[in-house]
Amino acid sequence: MNFLDKLCEGFKIVELVESKSDDQKRLEDIYSILTMDLPTECKFILENYEVVTIEIPSPKGYGVAISLLGTYTFLDNLRTLKEDYSIDITGDVIPIGSDLGELLYLYGTGNEGVGLYLAFDGDLDKNEYVKLADSISDFFCKGIGIDKLIWWSSWQRSRKKVIK
Repeated sequence: MNFLDKLCEGFKIVELVESKSDDQKRLEDIYSILTMDLPTECKFILENYEVVTIEIPSPKGYGVAISLLGTYTFLDNLRTLKEDYSIDITGDVIPIGSDLGELLYLYGTGNEGVGLYLAFDGDLDKNEYVKLADSISDFFCKGIGIDKLIWWSSWQRSRKKVIK
């Protein structure tokens, strides 16, 4: 059973784009930049897909979308993270996904130890991250932290309405 087969029932796969033949060079570049072991779930996505978009449907009429990064986007985000930010500021993290907007999903060692974190794109300070779960599997396969993500996302939406 692969990672996508293990996704918790709260997720719905809305887009899958398989890897291209030229992704092998990008994978080699990724592995040369990494400062940590790549989690099995990330390896599976990188080695098989260019795009995996999942959604947590909401009864309030909006869902939370998460785009798990394929080789091209992963490499671009990893380079930006490692070249533009100090590990002292960001922690030892890798980008694994985004909300197709301003939020990034990061995995690694942040302000609360190892885990899956939520961060604002452009504000990659480990002290500002929101920890969702202790591992990628806990979040995506067991659903641990989904309630925190949904609450946080709805809070952000209501905050934006007030600001406008």
